[in-house]
Amino acid sequence: MREGFRAGEVSSSKGKILVVDDNDSILHLITDFISNLKGHTVYSASNAARALELVNQHSSELALLDIMMPEVHGVELLRRIKKVSPEMRPS
Repeated sequence: MREGFRAGEVSSSKGKILVVDDNDSILHLITDFISNLKGHTVYSASNAARALELVNQHSSELALLDIMMPEVHGVELLRRIKKVSPEMRPS
């Protein structure tokens, strides 16, 4: 795994996207794909706790969430994100 990937910030200027998946391969794939599109800042997390930290630190416009995650299900994570950041659009 690349150094600092879990905090996974790939910077640019268009939109800010949060990607959350407990499977590192899928997390890498989605984050790399979006970052290759250029123009977006991508934040990535492999669990709900880290995702909520990123939501509190950065204002993202879009969240791509894995639904089937251990500990906190993706739908529950969505509920928690909406409480903290009601303007974010889940996908």
